[in-house]
Amino acid sequence: MPGMCPFDTLQVYAATTLPDHCRLTTDRSSRTPLVVTGGEHLPALVADGSLAYLTTVQLHKGETPPESRWEFYAHAYGPAGPALADRLIDCAQQWDRHVRHTGYPPMTAHPAGTPDQDLPAGHVLDKAASRLVFQWPGGSADARPAALTAAGSTRE
Repeated sequence: MPGMCPFDTLQVYAATTLPDHCRLTTDRSSRTPLVVTGGEHLPALVADGSLAYLTTVQLHKGETPPESRWEFYAHAYGPAGPALADRLIDCAQQWDRHVRHTGYPPMTAHPAGTPDQDLPAGHVLDKAASRLVFQWPGGSADARPAALTAAGSTRE
């Protein structure tokens, strides 16, 4: 990917399409900060006592930032780490093919109790007071994957 290419939509895409998604951050003020390759605020998956996260690695330093080339790499830890890394890599590839050049998707908000069958097609993110539906380009737009529950929310 070229330098200066924004990938903020990758964070939102991963958060709204991947179960077990979280964001790996570092606390630089800690006496023993977590050191991760590639910086802060990294998309990650945690499941089955394992962790995988994405980072970027510079492949070529161009004369100008847009002439530089970067690539995503996945780091995996634990017995389920390789499978989680594969899911992150697939997510990044789908994002690159279908989302990177399109910006943020249409999103609709519905009351928390709205039944699945009454929601439009898309990726559902359940919050405490609402159900958000993201309609990302590409993939299976008519699919209704299992709803994701946001941190701090409960789903009954």
